[in-house]
Amino acid sequence: MRNHPQLVEMLPEAILRHGPRRFMDYLAQEKGFDTEHHTETCSLVQKTVYPKELRNLEHGSGYQAAFTDVIVYSFDRVIRHNKLHQKQSLRLRFVDIGSGKGKALIIAHSYPFETIVGIEYNQDLCEVARRNLSVTKCGRAELFCKDILEYDGFGSDTVYFAFNPFDEPLTKKVAKTVECYGNVYFIYNNPTYKEVFRDWQLIDRTVGYCPNRDVDIYYRHMIS
Repeated sequence: MRNHPQLVEMLPEAILRHGPRRFMDYLAQEKGFDTEHHTETCSLVQKTVYPKELRNLEHGSGYQAAFTDVIVYSFDRVIRHNKLHQKQSLRLRFVDIGSGKGKALIIAHSYPFETIVGIEYNQDLCEVARRNLSVTKCGRAELFCKDILEYDGFGSDTVYFAFNPFDEPLTKKVAKTVECYGNVYFIYNNPTYKEVFRDWQLIDRTVGYCPNRDVDIYYRHMIS
């Protein structure tokens, strides 16, 4: 507990809402990942300690790591869908929107993504992510420490991952930019504003016992 002071705030609420199951998920899905990989991804960072000068801070959320098995399941589902629906083998790019401490980027190294990109506007989180990527020898990841609206690398044949990083207005802006391209997947963990993606094809939906286990996977076909 002394090494994770934020946990003191998070655990009582989680246990009251979901019981011991949520705490066991923390041990297996968050703390377990760090123990295995010698990383630091599991501790929460509240938005109240983010630098006040960050652009779009009012539209963002604090940091919390996604569950390991949710990321793995989502990646497996996307790769399987891509293989089944493409006439020829097509390698996809991966972009983590709000990449935090780099957990999804590390897991992405186990998949045949052509490139791996993380976008995170909090410099402190970027520094932690760089250390985690170095420790795990995940050298293929490219990390952009910038606001999402300043990123200009959106494109086709890409898998986007987002663990509910924004409020509805900014989620709409990002979705509108991404949907201009074809053969695009959007993995939306804790999909609070799923109506933003109503015109996309929903290829998978998982509803769990808590929001961290809810995930929608959306798809946009090739543009004709």
